[in-house]
Amino acid sequence: MNDFTKEELKILRRLTLHHLDRFRENSDCIELTEKIRCMIDNYCEHDNVKSLSDADYVYRCSDCDKIVGYK
Repeated sequence: MNDFTKEELKILRRLTLHHLDRFRENSDCIELTEKIRCMIDNYCEHDNVKSLSDADYVYRCSDCDKIVGYK
């Protein structure tokens, strides 16, 4: 899977915040830091996974509607 874990997102945010401390005028870094913060705030653990049907064995998270697996 290519998605970042919540812990990886937190590490990335710490790195961007460290960079911001050194280079305050970097607007690209400010935007990236904000985007990562939003990703952390909206992170879904996919706790409510349900099968779409018995025939296709596709599983979708009921909370975020993302397909999270196949059987």
